[in-house]
Amino acid sequence: MIIQNNLVILDKNFVFNSNIYLLKLISILNKNGKKNISEKKIFDVLYELKKLEVDDLKVSQLFDNFFSLLRPKVSLRNYKYKTLKTKVPCFISFNKSIDLLLRWISKFIKLKRNKKSVSNILIENIKLSFLGKGFFSDCLNDHNLICLHYYTISGRFIKKLNTFFIK
Repeated sequence: MIIQNNLVILDKNFVFNSNIYLLKLISILNKNGKKNISEKKIFDVLYELKKLEVDDLKVSQLFDNFFSLLRPKVSLRNYKYKTLKTKVPCFISFNKSIDLLLRWISKFIKLKRNKKSVSNILIENIKLSFLGKGFFSDCLNDHNLICLHYYTISGRFIKKLNTFFIK
């Protein structure tokens, strides 16, 4: 466990199964049975991705590899017991991270309108990211992006993302 900026970062051995993320994403999209166009598109992509296989590698495995890099963080909260004062690790909710990821994929889908299916483009970019290329490459290289959390994302990335979408 590493402590950085008053946040505890769990080590790389702490692997988060991608299905948890996918299920949470899908449950958010299905909430109250209401979906806007971009959310429906994301839902379709996630649904397709779960069924497809790429180069003998199951997409769920590809997602597991991808999401295992998105390590959860825990904050340190002050705890007082009688005269003893200490800091206790406390998990940060993933809802904000998932909401951000949803909007990120939504922007990606709007950006990549062409003849290829969105799910295939998404798969290609996740694969390219492991080589340090493609749309998601920064996500795997920049520690702030690995966390995909509002409080840890640098202004530098937001600026870069905005200029990327304005082009």
